[in-house]
Amino acid sequence: MITLGSPPAPVLAALAERPGGFLWWYADLTSGAGDGLVLIWSLGLPFLPGRDPNQPAAECPALSLALYRQGKPEFYLLQDYRSAAAPVTVGSDPWGDGRLGRTTFVTERSGTTARLLVDLDEAVPGTAERLTGSLTLEGPDCAPPESEVVGAHFWAPRIVHGVGRAVLRLGHERIEMAGGAYFDSNFAGVPLQRQGIAGWLWGRVTFAGRTFVYYRTEAVSGETSTVLLTQTAERRLRVDAVDLRLSEYSRSPFGACSPRRIAWSEPTGGVSVDLELVEDGPFYQRFLVRGETTQGEVGRGIAEVVLPERVGLRWQQPLVRMRTHVVGGRNSIWLPLFSGFRRGRVRRLLGLGAA
Repeated sequence: MITLGSPPAPVLAALAERPGGFLWWYADLTSGAGDGLVLIWSLGLPFLPGRDPNQPAAECPALSLALYRQGKPEFYLLQDYRSAAAPVTVGSDPWGDGRLGRTTFVTERSGTTARLLVDLDEAVPGTAERLTGSLTLEGPDCAPPESEVVGAHFWAPRIVHGVGRAVLRLGHERIEMAGGAYFDSNFAGVPLQRQGIAGWLWGRVTFAGRTFVYYRTEAVSGETSTVLLTQTAERRLRVDAVDLRLSEYSRSPFGACSPRRIAWSEPTGGVSVDLELVEDGPFYQRFLVRGETTQGEVGRGIAEVVLPERVGLRWQQPLVRMRTHVVGGRNSIWLPLFSGFRRGRVRRLLGLGAA
């Protein structure tokens, strides 16, 4: 269902031109206090509202940024660049180097170390101010081997046991965050809804000396597959098949049923993680993670649940459009209520500006 590997650049360029294909790059950052940040830049993001399944990925650039503080969403943007008269150059580099509008993405690889440098500059609906700032990640370079499996969904971890720092500015608001960080990418030439995947559960949790990343996929046939990546501060990367113990299931108002506790065993003992829901929808859920080992270590991270068969259903499209900023195009009148910093959203909706 999902191949652990990365396509070479020529294959990647071909995927970008395939109808219904997608390429996305994902980076996250969590602090010791449990705050979190998630940044995704993409071509052909399957979750964009109203995407034509026959449209090549290269014609659908987008960016999303979410910030969580004290267990609650603090800031959110989903930028759809399909209608924008802005430069777009991402897509030809497996590491996601390039530009979306005024935001740039640069990766550096030196010896066994990889770095991600993001310079943010994004419009925010309902305000004349722009979100600016930076995100920097660094860690052992763990790029997976190249693979040319035709039609596969590629999952390519780039930085697993990383550290990062983010600085965000919007008007008088300034937020800084530092902690454990992670960076990966996903590529496919087949629409997400046609890959035979009923759902997946992904997450990463970082402790002082190591990071665990689990990826559990379930096929429409009911077959499941789980991969666990483990990387230590000494740069060793291990890939194992593992049995995840899922418990404390909860059903959301949108119908998604997902666990709130996950545990597994590994050679040095046991690991358990508690999942705190921070984003909920018909086909996607995101969680802040608190992990603990049998040795008493405490770690932080991010997790997600994706239900591909629910993506793009007609009844949910108005809900997704309310959260999507079409840069240079028409938008929902409710967009300011779902974008930008949580504080002041009602004032922005009413055209009164930020508080």
